Amino acid sequence: MATKHGKDGIVKLGATGGSATVLQLKGWSYEEKLDEADNTVAGAAGKTSLAGHKSWSGSIDVLADDADTSGQLALTIGADVIVNFYDDAADNGDKYKIGTARVNSVGKDLKIDGVITRKFGLSGQGVMSDGTV
Repeated sequence: MATKHGKDGIVKLGATGGSATVLQLKGWSYEEKLDEADNTVAGAAGKTSLAGHKSWSGSIDVLADDADTSGQLALTIGADVIVNFYDDAADNGDKYKIGTARVNSVGKDLKIDGVITRKFGLSGQGVMSDGTV
């Protein structure tokens, strides 16, 4: 598998591939997890577990853009949104991850010698799916 550069990554909001691109993107991340219940018994040589619920969380980092009404400004605290994470431009055949998330944190960072940034925290509602453009 070839490696990719992050320069073409995008985030879109909306169902099935997304219709609103989040502008001024600096980066994104997500992490999928699986709960496990320990079912190891006394005398066992090693630990075992049962698979539980899947979950995910993520974040979106941007340069603040108050004109991005359908992207950044749609990511308000408590909002439920459908998020599409692309690690490559959304060209025909590209793959992406999609999931419904609740915006659980919104932050803004200002430095006197830098560009104002925003960070949005996401709490997955259900599991993520794979999509293809």
